[in-house]
Amino acid sequence: MGTALTGIHHPSGDYKRFSRGRRVTTGPQLAGANPAFYYTVSFGEGLIEGGSSGSGLFTESGVLTSMLSSGPKSETPCNIRPFPANYGRLSDAYPRLREYLEGRNTGGTNPPPGATPPAAGQALVSGVARNFTIGPFESPTLVSGEEGFYIDVPAGATRLDVRITSVGAEPELGFWVRYESQPSVQGGRVVADHASPAASGFETLAIDLRSSPALRSGRYYIALGLFTTNSQARGTITATVSGTPAPTTNLLTPNVPRSFRIGPVTGGTLFNGSGGFRIQVPEGAQRMIVKLTSDRPDVYDVDLFPRHGQDTAVAGNNVISDHSSTGPNGNEEINLTQASQPPLRPGTYFVGLGLYTNNVTATGNILVTIEGGNTTPPPTGGNTLTSGQALTLNIPAQANSVLLADKYQSAVPAGATGLTVRLSNGTPGIDYDLFVRRNSAPEVSGGRVTADFASEGAAGDELITINASSTPPLVAGSTYFIGIAVLTPNRAGSVTLTATVPGGSPPPPPPPGGATGTRLNPGATAQLNIPASNSGRLLAGANGYYVTMPQGAQRLELQLRTGQDVDLDLYARPEAPPAVQGARGSGAKSGLTLV
Repeated sequence: MGTALTGIHHPSGDYKRFSRGRRVTTGPQLAGANPAFYYTVSFGEGLIEGGSSGSGLFTESGVLTSMLSSGPKSETPCNIRPFPANYGRLSDAYPRLREYLEGRNTGGTNPPPGATPPAAGQALVSGVARNFTIGPFESPTLVSGEEGFYIDVPAGATRLDVRITSVGAEPELGFWVRYESQPSVQGGRVVADHASPAASGFETLAIDLRSSPALRSGRYYIALGLFTTNSQARGTITATVSGTPAPTTNLLTPNVPRSFRIGPVTGGTLFNGSGGFRIQVPEGAQRMIVKLTSDRPDVYDVDLFPRHGQDTAVAGNNVISDHSSTGPNGNEEINLTQASQPPLRPGTYFVGLGLYTNNVTATGNILVTIEGGNTTPPPTGGNTLTSGQALTLNIPAQANSVLLADKYQSAVPAGATGLTVRLSNGTPGIDYDLFVRRNSAPEVSGGRVTADFASEGAAGDELITINASSTPPLVAGSTYFIGIAVLTPNRAGSVTLTATVPGGSPPPPPPPGGATGTRLNPGATAQLNIPASNSGRLLAGANGYYVTMPQGAQRLELQLRTGQDVDLDLYARPEAPPAVQGARGSGAKSGLTLV
């Protein structure tokens, strides 16, 4: 609704006229016509004269959407303002015209490579939910074409899952899926290859190699069907392709430009997940510059969104990210340092691209430059674990079962006698699995995780022990990579991951000055468990924590976070534990940052 459209017509063969307006709720049609096949446009500039039937209605970028069918009959049409007109949807007529328009060679010049028409509908990224709002309609309506959706299924995929989830009122809402063509209505029935089981507004459909018709590589179009009249439906739609290896090509290497190709879209769209990029920032990095250069910056608007530790996302109409560059064209740049808010941090940055120009395919390259630290990319895998040190991970909700993109590694030095990897589930009811592989990260191939060892219990608490008697046996002097899979959809949780190498890595250095307490590792999160108390108390010494500052360090940042409504204060002291003298103290509830 509200899309700017232009009608071009020659009334009864007269000279060319233009009419400009916007799409509105579908109005009354000719007797016996199904409103689901039509668009209604309200023209504010110009009108439609008799003898214009069959003329085209175009988007601002010149895409043909429909053909003129009817309008008001009046002896004084110029007095009708705004002027409404009904157009038959090209997406509904196209299946019958397709064989005459595609794949026909009459001896003329072949179109240039890549000169395919823009795809109708809104592109879906595998596993990424997208919002929709449709209706209200005066009769049951199939929403397809530019207001529908599509997803591309690559060669080798074995399954496509499509799910809709309504928000608010529960309308009668379902969906239809069709291979390489838009679902349409013919003779009062929807023509499609697959349909949701019902129309509850909460529907899931799986298409695999055993379906009829079976899953194929190519483009699948998805149309929503709203049966509840005079009511609006809102929610999310998610399409997930599985059975192909998890993408690893989106990891950016410093100083090496990478190309991108996104779109077309029919509304502002965030490309994240497999459509975005990742950056690994090493310890000690002082500056990171991310530069996006479009091939045609004056034609399309592409924005840049980086986020530390987890992928970018959309909430309402806003992109969730740590930083953004949202200029009016297709060239963007973000410069992060220790003085940025939030500051540059070591670890993984996820970079999403936002495309805001309709009906174009945006291309260009993205370049990352990192100053300071060791910019040599790590071996295949990810974050290094310290033997015996627990690492707490907050895992966002996943749309489907997935092997997480972030991997971890544990070095097993010469002389080590074993490796124990433990995953402790901090959120009951979520099923996590654990995978370990020597010298290469676990990955998905043919719908299964490729790894040397696996622990796949139902409760999410997993344990893998590797020694000389294991199959395959432990190989000292190697690096073992660790992957975590999430089996329970739509729930966020937390886990604690610990890798212990007996007989190998030396224990961490003792606290300075003989102090006691729990050692904090830079960039790692430590679990905080404080028993109930009847009065204020200071947890220090053996009950506190310490961190060792290396020579030349210029900044220390401590963050305290709790999800409960409790009053916790944070104190730091060089070379000695904080102590109570008199009655002093101040702080903030539920979280504190000390720099």
